Amino acid sequence: MPLSGSASLMSSSGGTSAEVGVAPHSPAPYWGRDVAHQWHLYGSPLRPCAADVRVMEEAVRTFVDKRDGPLRALLWGVTPEIAAMSWPEGTRLLALDKSQPMIDLVWPGDIGGFRKAVRADWFEYRCADVRHDVVIGDGNFAPLDYPRGYRALAATAHAALTDTGILVSRFFVQAAEAETPDAVFEDLLANRIGSFHAFKVRLAAALQESAQTGVSVSDVLIAWKRARIDMGALLTMTGWRREAVEMIYLYEGKSSRLSFPNVTEIEAVMSEFFDHLETRYLDYEMGERCPIMTYRVRAEVPRDA
Repeated sequence: MPLSGSASLMSSSGGTSAEVGVAPHSPAPYWGRDVAHQWHLYGSPLRPCAADVRVMEEAVRTFVDKRDGPLRALLWGVTPEIAAMSWPEGTRLLALDKSQPMIDLVWPGDIGGFRKAVRADWFEYRCADVRHDVVIGDGNFAPLDYPRGYRALAATAHAALTDTGILVSRFFVQAAEAETPDAVFEDLLANRIGSFHAFKVRLAAALQESAQTGVSVSDVLIAWKRARIDMGALLTMTGWRREAVEMIYLYEGKSSRLSFPNVTEIEAVMSEFFDHLETRYLDYEMGERCPIMTYRVRAEVPRDA
């Protein structure tokens, strides 16, 4: 659809996911309750799709093929797609989330002898007696400041893993050629964006000046309001659910920030604790900006790093 044909999406009045947590020691509130109650509205790229899950399964399976004994896995968050993926027989999966509503409403349920979710902060969790073979998660680094928050979470993963353990995570990275907010809105008006979730990620990344500064989610909402998009026309053109679009208003009054480093910037931090094994880019909308990266513990790094 040509841009001129969508000009009616620009309203003459202003507007009437909560997919973030917080960096360590940040004053911003964690809004897991908002996420939990809206979880059914989330979609790719803010939730892992079937292709993402297959890549994570392959990473775990490759690791298991090179070792003996049952697998001990630690899941950051309660992402149901990861919890319910095909785990090797005998796996013991522990999931950590500091939001009780996320555990109550999103977690697919404990299964004795296989998986269990507990309320805990990733940064404060300490292994009781044994370390984990795998730490896995989806988008865990994006809500953290770069590089401090990334370094802190990488160190946390390193401390939780065995000397041969691996970290598997889907990251959100800056576009190879950074976009402008105007370009993102142009694609929105031309119906060239497949989901509102993809639009939010693109707009947030376009508003970021650098990985070090990141972007406030409140600024994403401000940009959306300033664009004065006609909601009815947008929904008619795209077929999107109103509830999914209105999730952007969960950003109202939130001080949380997102960061979108590039792959080189990610590697600069991760290489302090890990050896890089693989980066996989998938063929779906925004897949080139949501690589799944696998790392192996760099054993010579002190555990208290």
